Amino acid sequence: MRARGVVCAAAVALSLSLSGARPVHLIHILADDLGYNDVSWHNPVMKTPVLQSLQDSGVHLAGLHTWKACAPSRGSIMSGRYPFHYGFYDNQDANAYGLPTNFTTLPSLLQAAGYSTHIVGKWHLGYRSPELTPTRRGFETHFGYYQHGEDYFTHRFDDGCGAPDSGYDFNNATNLTAPADFAVPRTQVGTGGVYSAYTFTSEAQRLVRRHAATRGADAPFYLYAAFQNVHAPVEVPAVYEALYDGVIADPKRKTFAGMVSALDEAVGNLTQTLREVGMWENCLLLFNSDNGGPIGEANNFPLRGGKVRARSAAQQNPASACSPLFYSPAAPAPLPTAPCPAHAQFSYWDGGVRIQGFLSSPRRDLLPIVGGSWPGMMHTVDVMPTFLAAAGIAFDPAATYHGDGDVPFDGLNVLPAIQTSGTSPRTEVVHMIDNEYNSAVCNATTGVGGQNHCGAGITLGDFKLLVGFPGNDGWPQPPEATEATASAPECGAATFLNDTCLHIFVGQLRNFTCASASSCCAACAQDVQCGSWSHKAGTNQTCYLKSVGAMHKGKPGQCTSGIKAGPPTPPPAPACDTKTGIGCPCNPPSRGCLFKLSEDPNEHHDLAADPAYAADFERLLARLTVVSRTGVIAARVMLGKAQAKADGTATCAVLNRTGFYEPYATHHPYYPYPGLR
Repeated sequence: MRARGVVCAAAVALSLSLSGARPVHLIHILADDLGYNDVSWHNPVMKTPVLQSLQDSGVHLAGLHTWKACAPSRGSIMSGRYPFHYGFYDNQDANAYGLPTNFTTLPSLLQAAGYSTHIVGKWHLGYRSPELTPTRRGFETHFGYYQHGEDYFTHRFDDGCGAPDSGYDFNNATNLTAPADFAVPRTQVGTGGVYSAYTFTSEAQRLVRRHAATRGADAPFYLYAAFQNVHAPVEVPAVYEALYDGVIADPKRKTFAGMVSALDEAVGNLTQTLREVGMWENCLLLFNSDNGGPIGEANNFPLRGGKVRARSAAQQNPASACSPLFYSPAAPAPLPTAPCPAHAQFSYWDGGVRIQGFLSSPRRDLLPIVGGSWPGMMHTVDVMPTFLAAAGIAFDPAATYHGDGDVPFDGLNVLPAIQTSGTSPRTEVVHMIDNEYNSAVCNATTGVGGQNHCGAGITLGDFKLLVGFPGNDGWPQPPEATEATASAPECGAATFLNDTCLHIFVGQLRNFTCASASSCCAACAQDVQCGSWSHKAGTNQTCYLKSVGAMHKGKPGQCTSGIKAGPPTPPPAPACDTKTGIGCPCNPPSRGCLFKLSEDPNEHHDLAADPAYAADFERLLARLTVVSRTGVIAARVMLGKAQAKADGTATCAVLNRTGFYEPYATHHPYYPYPGLR
């Protein structure tokens, strides 16, 4: 990994008031399932020059977190709330009832302030009824698809309604405001056979050019470009695979890497168009992934875990009281329970919820300090208030919910902290609450929802607590690292790849730019003495602590003296029975896992049983218990899941009649929603 310095805390504190300045154009580029190790600034094998350049001229968001799955993380971006505060827990919730309409969305607030608002790509926040779709949620236009994924070339999605790839999910919805617009089949976009990144980029460019021509380059513009790349299926035109000829041998990984490079090119084409029409110099661009990468094709090394592929029907689990907290009104105290089955589809390990992201802008009043990394804690719920602050739009967070009860607004404006390289206002990230919803889903024998919700977790300050089964585990290296080791066996634990030495030591990935394999191996041997620090070869030798972004200069050929050694090699993990959950990390009978992230950023060393950290464990557990009581009533959520089967039948009826996916109900039965305790 290239050594990156912490953004220096220079300059004076900046006012958020941007009065007198032109309204900023907000560009949000959302990658789908991009792994932590799938970008060039972390993995030199990956070819992402455009993203690299944008990040180098912006601010890397080193502490950016998200939800574990596609739809809920997108709902957090749109609403500024954790999924458990709007009743959305996983992807299966998306089309059963969608993002509740009694929450005001980010594009709605921007549109009310005079912004032109557009979405290109994936929605995944409901299409059951017209009011759930993007052009009813604050967007002027939507060019893209409703479901979680589809074929990149045919744009068809198989939802089990008949023949494989039976439904076409690609349409152009522009100012569709009357229910009648959804009563008859619409003409679908003629994109069959065209790779989706091409079509999305072309439409985004068209929107930019049209906006500059009709409203003016200074008129405020918001684009939410939610690309399909790099979600499954693993598909890309051959020209992008060819970029990795002789670099990556594993066929699937090679195709996936090509998908990343295709996304990089798309971003380059879009930003070039913004420059051509005179809009780029007034842009604030946010790039991030929606969640961690799926284990197998994507890679999250050195982070632990990641998104894992969907389970087969045979992997559905029997009933089990798996929640170690299980809050209910009748039993407000935490209760010990039996182990939770371990077939979780997604992960609360950092590989599933910690993501790559950055902000970039030519405007120095917005980003005065660039070219480094901001280590502050941030979550995708913070996008809404941060974007609104950048736009100079005041809003009342409480007023963005219209219904019974009190639904907390979770987002925080982190822009002032980024602007001054200051401390983040966020001190905690809730990865999942533990309440009766978790237990109900874990105990369900129908298989609806699976065991996606058994675990829960919270990061509070320097510590992270996981209870129940946290999901997919391990620290898998990318295939290219394994291939490099085989080609340079004399390096032992070190590998030589593309003039870069990758040394694997206690889950840390370090690089050395070397002239030969022998010099690379020598540098790696020295690196063992650095512990959790890395040694960067060059004119000015550097030891670099990745977990906090600090840099310390050393003498050529050696690491700075006095730097503490890294943690010892962890003992082998106990056997994990993926059918019963017994022996799996953090799962009962264990009370949970505790990690000190400043010393163990990749979650190797569980401190839960260490008496020195007993108070920290209880403090985080108490906080998680309190937060868990703020989630929506489980019965409401389970009602939505019960409705999902009937909705599937209705979807198929429309699909079989029209050949494509579209809203299949005239209204939604669950609003106002949700109710709270």
